This record gives sequence, structure tokens and C-alpha cells, in this order.
Amino acid sequence: MRIELEVDAVTSILDLVSVGIGYAVLPLNATTSDALKRRFQAMRMTEPTLFSRLAIAPACGGLLHHGK
Repeated sequence: MRIELEVDAVTSILDLVSVGIGYAVLPLNATTSDALKRRFQAMRMTEPTLFSRLAIAPACGGLLHHGK
């Protein structure tokens, strides 16, 4: 896999893909919730294995408490 372009906005990514400019790696929901109801072919990626790091980022002094 060779990454040529990174775009942050899902709508912009779908715009590029819909006119034939490359492919996108997105959650399936990103294509099914397209406001313009465009059709995209979705395929499950098995290689390379993809990992995501998730974090919770509360405001300083926020209400997030550690369970005890």
C-alpha cells in the first residue's frame, strides 16, 4: 500500500473517490451515511492488518473518574 494523499474530511474523501481519484480506507458507516447517497464498492481489508489507537480526551477538570 502506498499512501499518496491524506485528507481529513470524510465528505472530501468520498468526493475524490467518486470521481476516480484513488481509494479510501474508511469505516463502512462512512459510505452508508453519505449525504449524497452515492454508491461505493466496499471491501474488507485483511492485509495489511490495520490498528487504531483510541483515547478519551476530557477537558481539564472534567467529569471523567476512574472506577474503584
